[in-house]
Amino acid sequence: MANQAAKKTDARTKEFRSKFGWALLIVVLFHALVRFVVFKSSWERTHTYAFAGGVVALWVSYKTILGHIESGGQMYDKGAGLVELSVDTLYIVAFATVLGSVWGNAWWFTVLVPMIIVYKYGG
Repeated sequence: MANQAAKKTDARTKEFRSKFGWALLIVVLFHALVRFVVFKSSWERTHTYAFAGGVVALWVSYKTILGHIESGGQMYDKGAGLVELSVDTLYIVAFATVLGSVWGNAWWFTVLVPMIIVYKYGG
């Protein structure tokens, strides 16, 4: 039984890595290519800071979810606390990164992350 559970967990980890790992890499590379090569005339220092912060938020969310899956959990476990918040953060920051490729003010969508924390855990 333990071997079967380990195989299931390993399969979920591989699936998560293959789907989200490549998707996040493509999102980040797409943004870097479009914003820093195509729209380089409208580049500002704040874009670099927002991009770096977004990449860090994506990486931390990805690692949190991956650690939960490797310990036997599932990505969409209800009531998983930090994992549930990491999934929301992953989607919001990825959306802001793609939208930020063509619109400089899209990074304001990342303000939704603290609002979601207050909404879900604020009482």
